[in-house]
Amino acid sequence: MKNRIIFFTQLPPPYAGPEAMTEMFLDYLRKWDENIVVINSRIKKRNFEKGKFDISSLLRFLVLYIRLISKFVYPKNKIIYLTIACGKIGFLRDFVVIMTSYLFRKDIVVHLHGANFDNFYKNSGKFIKYLVRMSWSKAKIAIALSETLKKNQFINIAPEVRFEIVPNGVDVKKYLINNDKYNRENIKICFLSSLSFTKGFYDLITVYKKLRNKYGEKISFNFAGEISISKFQLSEFLNKDIKNYYLKNHAEIINDILKFVDKCGDFGANYWGVINNNEKKSKFFNESDIFILPSYMEGVSMAMLEAMAFGLPVITTTVGGHPDVIEENMNGLLIQPADKEKLFEKIEYLLVNPDKRKEYGINNMLKISNEYNGEISAKKLYNIFKEII
Repeated sequence: MKNRIIFFTQLPPPYAGPEAMTEMFLDYLRKWDENIVVINSRIKKRNFEKGKFDISSLLRFLVLYIRLISKFVYPKNKIIYLTIACGKIGFLRDFVVIMTSYLFRKDIVVHLHGANFDNFYKNSGKFIKYLVRMSWSKAKIAIALSETLKKNQFINIAPEVRFEIVPNGVDVKKYLINNDKYNRENIKICFLSSLSFTKGFYDLITVYKKLRNKYGEKISFNFAGEISISKFQLSEFLNKDIKNYYLKNHAEIINDILKFVDKCGDFGANYWGVINNNEKKSKFFNESDIFILPSYMEGVSMAMLEAMAFGLPVITTTVGGHPDVIEENMNGLLIQPADKEKLFEKIEYLLVNPDKRKEYGINNMLKISNEYNGEISAKKLYNIFKEII
């Protein structure tokens, strides 16, 4: 390409899905094209701090904003790519960036990694809704992670915007995958995400304790991730009933999570901390047998895709784009959020059916290779850029 693409987007740390995915995209795009300009728009280095407003965050944004404008003065910097936040503070930042990009006549590509922007829009007042419609109408292309997410997002309010699908993908070459795991007698379930109520960790430890009481050492638990205790930021995208339950019982929920993490060895569980390198992640998944993510909110979980690449069967919820990835009784099992009884049943089913664990796991490896390969996803994004220029 003769013209340049400005990536105004967050990079790790923190090690969350959007940051990890963008880093992988850039690894590939830089190999194919030297005309890439990157401005790391990260404000906070820890996931639980996202969405909080303070003076230091404002000053950090102003510095980034000045850097961005300095790039806009060059005509060859033609495209700006940014990942969109799903909360009020993040949106207001994105609104400023989008409108400034529009004033400088840049082609705007917005990438929505989450599944909660529609809820944010619906729950906002008239003025915020007006700003949302105004800003999104300036985008040349909007990108979603899956067909379900495309249909569910509010982008229909701006029907003139072209909508494309670029799925998350896994760069399997980064990992050391050992698939000799399907005949183990003692099964380890695993969880990799923030240790928060909204990601279903509280539900999972409640269910796991019951399974441990029933099956003893036949089942154990590997878990990893950042401990998130923020109250209001985490509840922002929950539906009304679940949000009320969480806020009412927040202190008890957090106390139970912290107590479990501290005493996890008493329950046959192992806390791996925050996993931020591929070697440790490979070891984590290779020493696990079933991946579980009973999340209340999700786009398409990168951790879930990585677990699939390692040949693990998956149990997750019907949120975001997960129904597009997990096909019931083919490569995993689906439950509704908050359904702890079904979660117990599904884990128990895979616990006592090794043939199903193997079948789902093998199907998952094939699915990642054929549909959620990182290089294929990066190529789709790159082709979108080439069409614009």
